[in-house]
Order: sequence, then C-alpha cells, then structure tokens
Amino acid sequence: TFFVSTDANGATACGGDSGGPAFIKTDKGWLLIGTESRGDTECQVGTTKVRTDAVIDFIDGVVAANK
Repeated sequence: TFFVSTDANGATACGGDSGGPAFIKTDKGWLLIGTESRGDTECQVGTTKVRTDAVIDFIDGVVAANK
C-alpha cells in the first residue's frame, strides 16, 4: 500500500505536505497515483505516499457518506 519515493534531484516531501498529490510521468503525461502521507522534518530522508487504488473503497465510502 505504501511506497517511498524521491524525485530525480533527490528532493522529498517535508513535514506538513500530507495530502498533496503523488504523480508519475508516463508516455501519455502525468498520472495521479497517490497522496502524500508524510515527509521528514528536514525534507532529506524520504517520503511515504499512499496509493490511491489501494484505498479507493475507503475514499468512495467517505465521499458517499458526505454527499
């Protein structure tokens, strides 16, 4: 469900970035694949993202309950 990632320059998410989008570049353009879960305080070590497809049932349930 989780994966750790840095960008091509080694940059990572920082504390407070939670909820931000996680994209990958494909041959068709950018694709949203998840959301930022956490980053480290110094923005140096790594970042944890949650795959959107792994939690889609939860997301759909929350959206349906809040219509």
